[in-house]
Amino acid sequence: MQASAGVVAIAIVPEIDAITMALVTFDRHVLRRVRFETESIPTVVEAVEIARRLFDELRADLPPDGRIAGIGVAVPGLVRAADGCVRWAPHLGWRDEPLGSLLEEATGFPVLAANDANLGARAENLFGAAVDARHMLYMNGGPSGIGGGIIVNGEL
Repeated sequence: MQASAGVVAIAIVPEIDAITMALVTFDRHVLRRVRFETESIPTVVEAVEIARRLFDELRADLPPDGRIAGIGVAVPGLVRAADGCVRWAPHLGWRDEPLGSLLEEATGFPVLAANDANLGARAENLFGAAVDARHMLYMNGGPSGIGGGIIVNGEL
């Protein structure tokens, strides 16, 4: 069964110098990517406001038969996945911030927020260079730090 190109997700990556968002189809095509550079490290409230504005901009690129399923946020830090609360993102200076609920309120769509490296590991295991690998180590790095995710026996 093939994933529908008409179902899309919004991907968000907050960093110390920018908020990046993309409109991604479930069949893995990036329809549009926008990077909003910030003059300083954004607070959670500032990041949500930037994301809301970019979200409105990206919605204009939604295919005519397109439907947004939700929003995924790759956070460079510790995130409580159950509610998207950023427990500690040291480079961003965020501690115990309700990112998931603030984004849901701002956009009206469900939000899944998790650690960026764990999401990267899972994505590579499902769709990328490590498809179906039972064991793998994933490393990433950027302006907001270095992280890693591990898959052992097919589990994150």
